[in-house]
Amino acid sequence: MFLIIPKKVHINSEYTTKKYLSEFEKNTSKMREKGVFRVSKHIKSNWETPCYYGSRKENKITVFYHHPKKRDGGGARFNGQVLKTQSGCEIEGYIRQSAVTYILALVWTIIFALFSLVFLVDGSKNAILTLSLLVIGIFIFFWSGNKPKHIKAYLEVLGEKETTEKPKKSKANEKAKNKKDEAERLKSDEKVKDEKEITEKPKEF
Repeated sequence: MFLIIPKKVHINSEYTTKKYLSEFEKNTSKMREKGVFRVSKHIKSNWETPCYYGSRKENKITVFYHHPKKRDGGGARFNGQVLKTQSGCEIEGYIRQSAVTYILALVWTIIFALFSLVFLVDGSKNAILTLSLLVIGIFIFFWSGNKPKHIKAYLEVLGEKETTEKPKKSKANEKAKNKKDEAERLKSDEKVKDEKEITEKPKEF
C-alpha cells in the first residue's frame, strides 16, 4: 500500500475502555526504551516472527507491525486513542508514516527537483534521470506494503469478545447421526428376534 496521506481508523468494540487497554497491554510487545534504537531492538529480538509492538500513555496508544525477516522499523504505525462509548469503547486515530519519513522525503524532493530544473534549462538528457530518481525515491519512502492492513486487523482483534457457545451441528451431521442410530436399532431388533427363535420350543402335534 502506498501511504502518503494518513489513513483514518475507526473501530467499535463491546469491551469497556479499561478492558480494551488491558488486552492491549497483554498482547502488545512494549517499547520501554526511548531514542533512535528502540524500534531496532524489537526487530532484532523478533527477527523471524511477526510482532506487534508499541506503547501506551493513559488512553493513547501507538502500534507498529514487524514483518518476519524484514528491516521495516520506523515505517507505518497507528497513533490514536481509546474512547468510552455507551456500548463499550471506540478506537480512533490514524495509520501514518513517521515524521522522519516526511522530512527525508521532502529533502529528497527538493534536491532532485532542483537538479531536474537545472538540467531542463540546459537541455540535458540527465533531467529524465533525475526525475526518475525523484519518483523512485518517493515510492520507496512511502511504500508500506501490507502494514496498514495488519495493524488495523490487530486493533480489531483486540476488541473482539471470545465466544463460549458451542458450534451448532450441521444438518448433514444430524442426518448421518440419525441414520447410524436407526441402523443400530435395527441390528439390535434382529439379534433379539434370532435369540427368541432359538430358545422357542417346537410345538407338539
